[in-house]
Amino acid sequence: MSLRKQDGIPFPYEVIKSERKTMAISIRENADVIVRIPHRVSYGYADTFVLKNKEWIIQKRNEVIIKAKDPLHKTPSKDEILQLQEKAADILPKRIAYWSAITGLCPTGFRITAAKKRFGSCSAKNSLCFSYLLMRYPDDLIDYVVLHEIAHIKHHNHSAFFYAFLNRYMPDYRQRQEQLKKM
Repeated sequence: MSLRKQDGIPFPYEVIKSERKTMAISIRENADVIVRIPHRVSYGYADTFVLKNKEWIIQKRNEVIIKAKDPLHKTPSKDEILQLQEKAADILPKRIAYWSAITGLCPTGFRITAAKKRFGSCSAKNSLCFSYLLMRYPDDLIDYVVLHEIAHIKHHNHSAFFYAFLNRYMPDYRQRQEQLKKM
C-alpha cells in the first residue's frame, strides 16, 4: 500500500498491489481514490494510469461529494434508522406479497438489513434481503427493487431473460432503474 501525490493531480491516491490481472480505480464514499494494480506493475506505471484517467476521477469524486451532501445519502440518525426500519417492516411484506401474487414467484423468506451499497438481494435459496435505506425512496422505486429481486427467483442473473421478465410485469422498469441510479 502506498499513498501517492503527483504533480498535475489535485488529489492524493492510494495504490494497492494485489493478486489481480488488471488495474482499476475506485472512489470511496469519502472521495478517497484507490488504485489497485497487479504485483508486477510498477508504482510509476500506476501514476501514469492515474494521470491518464484524471478527468474521469475528478468527475467521479465530484459526484461522490455532491451525493454526500444529499439527504438521501447522509448517514441516518438513530431515530431515522428506527423509523426506516418500521416503515420497511410495514411496507415490504405487502409489496412482496403483491408482486409474488402477480408473478407467481414466492421467496422462501425475507430480511431487512442495514446494507449501504445495495438495496436488495436474492440468495441462491430464494430468500430476499432489503436495506431499510430503500425506504427513503419513492414508492415506485421501492416496487422496482422488490420486483427486481423477485425476478431473481426465476433468473438468478441479469440475462436477457431476466430483463424480459421485468419488462413483462413492469414495462417502465428502465426508467425506474435510471431514476434510482440518478438519486
